[in-house]
Amino acid sequence: PPPPPPPAPVGAKDVLMIAIDDLRPELEGNAYGCRHMKTPHFAEFAADAVVFDHAYVAVAWCSPSRTALLTSRRPDSTRTWSVVPSEYWRDRGGNFTTLPQLFVEHGYLTMAVGKIFHPGPASGGSGGNDVAYSWSPESLPYDGSGSACPTARGFGNDNTFEIKHGGGAAMTPGDDADVNLATCANATLTHVASRRASGKDSRPFFFAVGFHKPHIPWDVPQKWYDLYPLDTIELAPNPHPPQGVPSVALNDILNGYWSDSFSDFGALRANGSITAGNPYDNSTLPDYWARRARQAYWAATSFTDDNFGQVIAAAKATGTYEKSIIIVFGDHGYQLGDNSQWSKVTNFEQATRIPLMIRAPGGQRGRRADGYFEAVDLLPTAIELAFGLTVPVCPRNITAARGVWTCTDGVSAAAAVVGSGSTRMAAANSSAYSQVPRGKLVDGEPGNIAGEVFMGYTLRQPGWRYTQWIAFNPESGAGNWSAVVGVELYKHAVLLPNEPPLCDFGTETVNVAGVIEYREVRVAMAAQLRAQFEIQV
Repeated sequence: PPPPPPPAPVGAKDVLMIAIDDLRPELEGNAYGCRHMKTPHFAEFAADAVVFDHAYVAVAWCSPSRTALLTSRRPDSTRTWSVVPSEYWRDRGGNFTTLPQLFVEHGYLTMAVGKIFHPGPASGGSGGNDVAYSWSPESLPYDGSGSACPTARGFGNDNTFEIKHGGGAAMTPGDDADVNLATCANATLTHVASRRASGKDSRPFFFAVGFHKPHIPWDVPQKWYDLYPLDTIELAPNPHPPQGVPSVALNDILNGYWSDSFSDFGALRANGSITAGNPYDNSTLPDYWARRARQAYWAATSFTDDNFGQVIAAAKATGTYEKSIIIVFGDHGYQLGDNSQWSKVTNFEQATRIPLMIRAPGGQRGRRADGYFEAVDLLPTAIELAFGLTVPVCPRNITAARGVWTCTDGVSAAAAVVGSGSTRMAAANSSAYSQVPRGKLVDGEPGNIAGEVFMGYTLRQPGWRYTQWIAFNPESGAGNWSAVVGVELYKHAVLLPNEPPLCDFGTETVNVAGVIEYREVRVAMAAQLRAQFEIQV
């Protein structure tokens, strides 16, 4: 057996990390300023933390997004681009150290409930969640009776926790089981505090809690739907595809996965309300059904806000809250009819931007970070905040990088959380990069251009988003920058430092890539994008 890890560094802090599936930054109050939302617990926490207004994921898709965040490697390094069984990064990319694994290796007790890694083969098989590397071997977490949670190591991979992805209606109230996650999380915090008080375990902990909602289906109790009367639901500001958008940029989730998996969307496809078409501009629902979908998503968001509030209350009751680093984020954004798109799997702002809030002992309160945060920045940020370690930067040469187990493609934003007097982030955080695949990638994963593979790389900077779609070789993991099949350039408003957030999901409506006036912007951003993603082997 491997030798036991060394004792934790002196002064190491506890970490509570809360990951929320499909949560976009549409929250009320101090969080993201959306007055129509009923999310008081997120708002209260935001007033006591640092809120990142410009946080972006590496891929707006569950498995590759979580892999990038938890390994601090971009998808072309991990070779995890989509949601298919073979995309376990240790098999495809390299034996990369994960965020919880790094805590284990530095003497922490690591444990989790719910969805942290994408479950199943994508994170190691036999239930997934990288159990062989990332988590302490103890039978934790615990439920309210002091017994082990109903699933192995507390991960929600069966119906004990809600992971239904089809078979019923998506937009109908029900009795979602995510409440069990809050119960297990709260009991675990109590149990760990008790063991610490009795002297049985003095290790600092890393505890990850992964809520499934507002992932579809939105089968939460009726009372959460009642917060959003249907006749008050506003439609997406722009329910049509952006002007001049290349077809490769759009997805067909509404006509495909949603209609295949959920009876209410399937019925809409059958009666012609959702039409099959190519290119994939068939995602504009009739107004009534668009309101139903938006109401259901918002209800599920408020449901998760309530469960989040229960965990924060337990953290306060056990003395964990004041002494711990608390990190709250969504695993990617979400589209609710914006630009004709639903769900995720695009490079648009609504899909790639996430809520992110961090509270640290002695850190800033109620402030907004003004730089651009990438999901790959989370690992070095959390490690520096917890025990002061600087994670080395990965080599630019991708072959060399795959031979380094512990390194980061990001930069630490710890100074934005604990720095005195300013939440300004490092100059490296003046941009954010994302990507998303199209076409038949691996293991027969379908896409909207059958038989070919393309990758859309995107760059977000103050005032602009630039996206370029190129031919892509999934075997080598390299794109052909001479084979361009689509280009997008969108203008954005620029917020001043500490300016109140804009609850604006009506962006990126006109592609201005072909406008001569913006040629210099397009050329400069294209060069920067290529310099970032063109693989050095």
